[in-house]
Amino acid sequence: MKLILFLFIFPVLCFSQTIKVNYIFTTDSYQKQEILYADFNSSYYYNEPYAGLNSAKDKVEGTEITLVQKDIKLNKIEFFQEKESQTILYQLKYKGEKRLITDSVPNIDWVIVKKEVKKINGYICNKAITHFRGRDYEAWFTPEIPITFGPFKFKGLPGLILILNSTGGNSNKSWIATNIATLDKDFQMPPVCTNCINMTIREFVEYKQKLREEASKASIARLPKGYANVKTSYKRLSIETVYEWETEDEEKK
Repeated sequence: MKLILFLFIFPVLCFSQTIKVNYIFTTDSYQKQEILYADFNSSYYYNEPYAGLNSAKDKVEGTEITLVQKDIKLNKIEFFQEKESQTILYQLKYKGEKRLITDSVPNIDWVIVKKEVKKINGYICNKAITHFRGRDYEAWFTPEIPITFGPFKFKGLPGLILILNSTGGNSNKSWIATNIATLDKDFQMPPVCTNCINMTIREFVEYKQKLREEASKASIARLPKGYANVKTSYKRLSIETVYEWETEDEEKK
């Protein structure tokens, strides 16, 4: 009986401190490292800065031009989450100014596929699927590390996410954990910015959209004669392709 009890609580004892998880994040265009620090109640996640080129180009078809991202420049983004909160704070430098974004993320509705189990890097993992902000995802998580966080804004599973893949859609995304380490007990999460420009996620998304529209108008103005009535559309290739208020606004039409 004592042996059974020990085996049951052993994972909790091992991971009662903060852990550090290294992820490799991969898209169709680039690959970079991202880091998660997490304990039972909170997490801090950030991505390494990246600069590169995307092979995609603007497309002109008839009287419509589709603008897609070409030059990729990603600044460091830091995410702060609490286990019992739906609010995520993340900070980044955008257009030369430090910004603190408040994002009220809806509960992620995970469906655990109980029959699918496999071992990843020595950990027994279960499969789960969900739909989050325009994309379908498949996750492999391990209850052996009972921390409910994972990469980016994902959380809510009864174990650490080791692998996460988008399924279908454009510009596939994937995260793979490459290393897990337990940190010293005196480790403290980095502080949230106190002198940043505060914005809600909607304000930030709409601000970026406004800048894109202005850039589109400038691009159209440089086109040869005959494209005066060209229409522009923007294909969002980011992790989040549709936000809640956009769905609600569309349903009201």
